Amino acid sequence: MAVQERTRAHEQAHLGAPGDFMTVRHLVVHGTNFEIGRTLGAMAMERYERGPAHFAANPVYARARRTYVQRH
Repeated sequence: MAVQERTRAHEQAHLGAPGDFMTVRHLVVHGTNFEIGRTLGAMAMERYERGPAHFAANPVYARARRTYVQRH
């Protein structure tokens, strides 16, 4: 069964150029919490060229995740 895509995302750069240190962006995403999370994750993977495997295999992230779970 195919998932119906109801998510809408719109991103707009207000200040700064692509080569600048900082760029101010406005991002609007519509949909359910799950759809919004999936859209944000896909945008992050595309922009930063990192996938979940990078963070799962990195010992720094694994230790931070364990510490967080222990404290909360």
